[in-house]
Amino acid sequence: MNEKISFEKVYGINVNDKTERKGQLTYLSWAWAWAEFKKIYPDAMYKVDQFDGTYCTGNPALGYMVRTEVTADGLTYEMWLPIMDGRNQTIYEPKMTEVNKTIMRCLTKNLAMFGLGLYIYAGEDLPESEDGGNDNQNPFPNIAPRKPAQQSTQQQQQSQPQKAQGEMTEEQALNFSLKNGKHAGKPFKDVPQDYLKWLVENTQNGAVKTAAALTLQSIEKIKQPQPTQADIFDDGDIPF
Repeated sequence: MNEKISFEKVYGINVNDKTERKGQLTYLSWAWAWAEFKKIYPDAMYKVDQFDGTYCTGNPALGYMVRTEVTADGLTYEMWLPIMDGRNQTIYEPKMTEVNKTIMRCLTKNLAMFGLGLYIYAGEDLPESEDGGNDNQNPFPNIAPRKPAQQSTQQQQQSQPQKAQGEMTEEQALNFSLKNGKHAGKPFKDVPQDYLKWLVENTQNGAVKTAAALTLQSIEKIKQPQPTQADIFDDGDIPF
């Protein structure tokens, strides 16, 4: 089968009535996606990678990911997907049900590499028409670019985390806590320093990095010896 014709045929399938909105995300039914894909590629196969006997890889600090691989018509594409909750936030200690759901989501996204529902990941609502668009700077030149939605006041406030992070006080940092992981719910003042140092060096979350850094600074200040009365006064000021 000609690769160009195959991709255009799969990419042209309208999957809108098979999708579901959850928050700001659009999900395509994996069962429907695989069924449609097999109609075009009857010999298609998929593989779920194992890592030392488990179906995900990672650690409790960064989170975990799964990997799938789809082969059809002599082509093989792989896909990785982090294990996330319904809010698209990292799950640091995933259960098997969460791993299983992520695998099937990863498979669906893997199929998009062949064209099925790819426009969903490009932020579009409809597949391209036969006549196409004319925006040469668009990475999908045959699709008209989507107009950005108007943000509400609440969304605009939530999209400015840097300002809040810069104004974090020492007290807020000491009482800051993670929502996931082995130290979830524990204030940073009670979290081991080695873990805080690791967060400062590795986390991409600005608020977490700021809180961890401020907490370490506060701990260092406490460790410093406090001046005695003799240290405060010099020889000319010692009272008699």
